[in-house]
Amino acid sequence: LVPTQDELSYRGRSWLPLASGENAFISDPEQRLLDKNFRLLREDAVGAMRENILAPRPSKVWKNARIIGASCQHAFNPKGTAPLYFLMQLDPHKSIDWKKQRSLPNDGLIVLSNERTSHVMASIFVRKCDDPGEWLQHPGGPIIGVKFHHAAEVQKAIRDVA
Repeated sequence: LVPTQDELSYRGRSWLPLASGENAFISDPEQRLLDKNFRLLREDAVGAMRENILAPRPSKVWKNARIIGASCQHAFNPKGTAPLYFLMQLDPHKSIDWKKQRSLPNDGLIVLSNERTSHVMASIFVRKCDDPGEWLQHPGGPIIGVKFHHAAEVQKAIRDVA
């Protein structure tokens, strides 16, 4: 489940179940345990993302992400098709061995932001590192394929490409 913009920008204290159970509102013990575990796991994941957005580490920030195209071509099977994804290029970072580096993993969530807009979530759909001069090895900076999670973000990306 992809976090919402409200979850990522929330600055208050998250509601979490108390170990004592005194703030429990579900009477069935099995459902309560499932709810408790889901909330704790979700806060672990979303809390880490929120912290990285509010105080990003320079090594985790990629500058000037820009959409340079869109495709439905399957990246690993040229005769196949894929859902619509957008080609996003980032500024060159440093010399990276992409086969060993875990940055920008397939299915990884990324957050796009700038000073004027709210945060936009996307998933990495294509991460190819084997083609010299292409994709992650592109001389102008790494290129990844991303999918957006909301229709409005897809529409904006289409306008950016046009």
